[in-house]
Amino acid sequence: MKAGPTIIGELLRNRNRFCVPIYQRHYVWNRQKQWEPFWNDIRSKAIERLSNRDRRFSHFMGAVVLESRGGYSARRVPSFQVVDGQQRLTTFQIFLAAARDFAYSIGYQSAIDNIETYLLNRDPHLMENPDIEKFKIWPTEYDRELFIDILTLGGRGKLRTKYSDHFFKNKDQIHDYKTTPRLIAGYGYFYDQIKHAVNSDDLEDEFALAPDPDSKTTETVLDSNGIPKELKLDSVWQALVEEFKVVEINLEEGDDAQVIFETLNERGEPLLAADLIRNNIFQRADASGEEAERLFNTYWKLFENPSWSQDEKQGRYLKPRIEFFLANYISGQIAGEVSLTKLFSEYKAFIKTNEFDSIIEELQKLNRYGSIYLELVSFEKSGKLVEFARQLRPWDLTTVFPFVLRLWASEMDSDDKADCLAVVFHSNLTFSL
Repeated sequence: MKAGPTIIGELLRNRNRFCVPIYQRHYVWNRQKQWEPFWNDIRSKAIERLSNRDRRFSHFMGAVVLESRGGYSARRVPSFQVVDGQQRLTTFQIFLAAARDFAYSIGYQSAIDNIETYLLNRDPHLMENPDIEKFKIWPTEYDRELFIDILTLGGRGKLRTKYSDHFFKNKDQIHDYKTTPRLIAGYGYFYDQIKHAVNSDDLEDEFALAPDPDSKTTETVLDSNGIPKELKLDSVWQALVEEFKVVEINLEEGDDAQVIFETLNERGEPLLAADLIRNNIFQRADASGEEAERLFNTYWKLFENPSWSQDEKQGRYLKPRIEFFLANYISGQIAGEVSLTKLFSEYKAFIKTNEFDSIIEELQKLNRYGSIYLELVSFEKSGKLVEFARQLRPWDLTTVFPFVLRLWASEMDSDDKADCLAVVFHSNLTFSL
């Protein structure tokens, strides 16, 4: 691999595409953990720029791991798969989109034009598929429509018209509720911070011209009302593209992208074991020549539903639903205990000892068991399985889930399955009492 520090502006200004594999998780950064610290760093750099301080140090934003995809073509924008760093890259884009849209609001065309060089690839007439290749970042399908709209819809007003449900009715502000998509919530947070910084003295509280050491007179502090809005806005977005760096890691032939992805897992927002399992499955699908995108849309998309991210409580653990499903699934297959704290390792061990003939067979089984698990925990359907789940719920008898999953997926007659469930319930209830 080749690795080295790269200024954000250089990374985004080049005519490249950074494509997030379809099987990676969607955008999950939030205000408290990532946006606020990021904005505070931007603000500090903006103040340095306005006060003419000596800017000795760049701010590092971690690593971006890239893998070149596709051969060279004069009519195709060079493409890279983002192995790690998609949350950072996406954040840079929605921040710059917010800065550009604020520039729209104050009629600052120069900033609009300059910022868009970091958002979109130019010269669409030189592209094979300009509707796709013009985007420097190409996110997962889950985020794609909203991401494209933020970048290209034509300003905050049009964004509000299309996504009015996510805006407050009586003020130009976006909700930051749990139900608000992270992309538009992040865009709204950055827009509000930029607007406040430019329209107030937020960037001016430390604004002073540095004294000239060769001068016999001392420079006076500039009046807080004398700094043009354009200058303040430039200091904000230019801080990112000129003062922030990432470690750019480009994989070469023979580098194991999955191992590197797992090694870098501690960076940014921690990944769920389910994220690692999903990436492992589809990395193997890519390596074996199976159609990863088709497999994802056919069999894994079930698990992209937000209901799988809901927290459940089983015993002393409180975890997202998908983690419990995977633990119960593996436990039922191996007829043994599974450690929730080592779920990814447990899944890899399960795959080694229970080899599937293909990735499609592995995914078909996960999909089948996932549908059964949803019946057990969501009560959205009717039938013997849901009736059994309702009976279990007051007693918190989730230890029977591995057996029940395997029973319900078996080829037994439905009446026999129902009889087995009755026996399981009464025997466990007797044991509990």
